[in-house]
Amino acid sequence: MHYECHGSVVQSLSSQAKKLSHILGILPIRGEKAFPEFIKALVETRQEHAARLLDPALTQQFIVERDNDDVMEVDAVSAPSAAVHEKEKSVNEKVSEIRAFST
Repeated sequence: MHYECHGSVVQSLSSQAKKLSHILGILPIRGEKAFPEFIKALVETRQEHAARLLDPALTQQFIVERDNDDVMEVDAVSAPSAAVHEKEKSVNEKVSEIRAFST
């Protein structure tokens, strides 16, 4: 069966257990990266509970990576805010100097 058909098969199965069983049966034939990528996909979609049942150590590794990426994204977003704050502080200091000079 070609991999394009697997999605249709999984969708047609009636229970979550059957769907999971089918997916776990496909992974070994998809290559050595398939299982770790499946675990990573579960972690990225916040389904750590399912990933931990399959491989707790690998799940933890991906959680740490995801959380580190989240922190880096927050830093990247807040960095411009810090720069704006510094610029604002500098402008306020200049305004204070001008006011002090003109009095």
